[in-house]
Amino acid sequence: MNQKKSFRLLTLLCLLCATLRFTAHGDETRKFTLPPEKSPTIFGWAAVLSGDSAVISDPGLRVQAGTAHVLDINTGQVTRTLSPSVSRVDDLFGFDMDIGRNRVAIGAPANPFATNPLPGAVNVFDLSTGVELSRLLPSDSTGGDEFGFSTAMSGNLLAVGAPALGEMPGRAYLFNAATGSELFKLQPSQSAVGNEFGWDLDVSEDYVVVGAPGTYDENDPGVNLGAAYVFNTTTGQQVRKLLPKSMSPGSEFGFAIGVSGNRAVVGSPEGAASLRGAAYVFDITTGEELYKLRPSDSRVDDDFGAAIDVFGNIAAIGARGQGTVSGAVYLFDITTGQEITKLTPSDLGNKDKFGSALALGADRLIVGSPNDIDPAQNLTTGSAYLFDLDIGITGDFNKDGVLDALDIDDLTAQLRGGANPSDYDLNSDGVVNQTDREIWVEQLANTYFGDSNFDGQFDTGDLVTVFSAAEYEDGIANNSTWAEGDWDGDGDFGSGDLVFVFKRNEYEIGPRATHAVPEPTLGFMSIASFICVGSRFRRRSQ
Repeated sequence: MNQKKSFRLLTLLCLLCATLRFTAHGDETRKFTLPPEKSPTIFGWAAVLSGDSAVISDPGLRVQAGTAHVLDINTGQVTRTLSPSVSRVDDLFGFDMDIGRNRVAIGAPANPFATNPLPGAVNVFDLSTGVELSRLLPSDSTGGDEFGFSTAMSGNLLAVGAPALGEMPGRAYLFNAATGSELFKLQPSQSAVGNEFGWDLDVSEDYVVVGAPGTYDENDPGVNLGAAYVFNTTTGQQVRKLLPKSMSPGSEFGFAIGVSGNRAVVGSPEGAASLRGAAYVFDITTGEELYKLRPSDSRVDDDFGAAIDVFGNIAAIGARGQGTVSGAVYLFDITTGQEITKLTPSDLGNKDKFGSALALGADRLIVGSPNDIDPAQNLTTGSAYLFDLDIGITGDFNKDGVLDALDIDDLTAQLRGGANPSDYDLNSDGVVNQTDREIWVEQLANTYFGDSNFDGQFDTGDLVTVFSAAEYEDGIANNSTWAEGDWDGDGDFGSGDLVFVFKRNEYEIGPRATHAVPEPTLGFMSIASFICVGSRFRRRSQ
C-alpha cells in the first residue's frame, strides 16, 4: 500500500498535464529473505521504504507473533527487528504498515476469527532507534474490530482502518502520529455490516480516501460493488463518494487505495470482464473518473489492483495472481493513464503472490512475495525484491516526481550559468537557452509564464503571490525565483517580468488544455496598473 507516502503534494498543474514524457526501466537488484526457519513464515506481506531503509513484515500465521524487520537496502542486512510492547500470538502485528517523518506505524489487527477476538492496535516506532513511541487504540475499541488492518501516514497524520469483516460496520480513524491523539472517527454516508469500510486507505495533507470493497449498490441492496469515500483531514467530514462509471457485481472496488496530490488510484481486483482486475484514477476534488487502468497483457485471475502505491505521477499496481497465475507489477503514469513498464522477478513462481505488497520511491520499488517457497526447505518463507527504477520525467531535474517551481528555477540557473548541460537542453540543439524554458513551461508543464503558484493558469492569484514576496524592484540582485516573480529568467522580479508575461496574452484565459484564443490586446491593457500596484493478502490470503 502506498508508501503512503509522505510525498510532496502534486500541483494542480501536474494533475491537469497530459504531456509529461516518461521513460522507464527496472532492474531487479536484490532479493530479501530471512534466515531459514523451522516453520513457515510470510515475510514480504507488507513493506515500506524510506531512503536506504526498508521495513518488511511477517505478521505470523496465527501460530506465532508477527514481526517487522528494518533492512539496509544496499546490503540486504537486517539492522533491527521491531516488536510491539504488547505482543501476542495471533495479533497479526505487521499486517499493514506505513512510514512518515522517521516514524513507522505498524498495524496489529488481531485474528477476527479467534474464539474470543481481541481488539486491534497500531504501534508507532522510531525508525532510527527502533524504540516504540506509542500504542494506539481507537476511542471505541472493540474485540474483532480489526483496527490496524490498514494504515497510512502523511506528515503527522496517521489514518487507520478497521474493516471488521462482517461482524460490524467498518470504521476508519485519523490520528496525530506525533502525539498519538485521535482526531476524528471517519463515518461514511453508507454504513452497514459487511461494507468492509477501512479495508484500505491513504492520506494526504488534505484528504483521506477510504476503501469499502464490501459496499452494496444503494439502488440494489443485493448487489455488491464496493466504494471509496473521500474525507477532509481538517474537519473529518466526508466530501464525496467515488464510484467508477461502470463495474460488475463483486468488483471489490476499494480493495486498494493510493493518493498523490489531488488524484486517487482505486483498485478493483475483480473489477473487469472474466475476473480481470482494474484500477481507476479519480480527481479527488471533483470525484471525476479520469482513467481506467488495465495491463496490456491482462489475464483472467490476475488480481490486478490488489495492491497500489503511488509516488508523484507514477502508480505501482500489483497483480499478485490467483491459482496458477503468477504475479506481476505494472507502473502507470497517472496523468495520462498510460502503462510504463511491467516488472517480474527472475525466479517467479506460479503461487508466490508476487505483487502483494508495494513500496515505491523516486527510483526504487520493493515488492513483496509472501508465498515464495524456499526450495531447500520446501517451506513457504516469503521474500521481497528490490528493483532499481530508471523512471525519468523529462524536465523533473531534481527527480522528486513532480514538475514544479524548483525545476524551472534549476533550468534558469543552468541557462544563466552558461555550461549547457545536456539534461537541460530540452530541444537538443547544443545550448540551454530561453527556448528550453519555453519548452519546459508550455509543453512539459502545460502552463503559462506567470503561473507562479502552478495551478495551471496565469491569473490574479499569481500576481498576489509574487507581490506578497516583496521583491519587486527591491534593488537586491539575483534574489528572486519563479514563485517570487522572476519569469523572464534574469534573477530579479521587476517591470521587465510583467512586460514579458503580459505581452504573451495569456492572462486569465484558463488552463492551457481548454482555453480559447485570447484577444490580442488584453494583456497590455493591464500592465500599467499591475506595475503601479507593485507594491486481505488483502482479501488478503486468497
